[in-house]
Amino acid sequence: PSIGTTSRQNESNDTTITMTHPTTEEMYNAIPLQDLSADEIHRGLKTSLDHYKIRSGGPKHISQQGSIVGHLRKRGLLPSTGNCSDGRSETTDQKKRVVLEVGP
Repeated sequence: PSIGTTSRQNESNDTTITMTHPTTEEMYNAIPLQDLSADEIHRGLKTSLDHYKIRSGGPKHISQQGSIVGHLRKRGLLPSTGNCSDGRSETTDQKKRVVLEVGP
């Protein structure tokens, strides 16, 4: 069973799942932390933030922004390589997407 659930089987091998209300701690601990900022910082994230005048609140914020971009790249929502002649990344898939970043 996952967090907030209990599972049991009866005599006929039917499974019954009972949902409970997970605690904040259970939900928080269920989400793995994966910081993917190092590659983005190595690729020049800080330079891009300056060039495009993107506001950032210091090193911790830059790390958070880098990790978000890294996760987008990991899921194929941003290209992993290739640049246009003006320095922008190439994209062959022009579908509109919504990406939510959720903080504490």
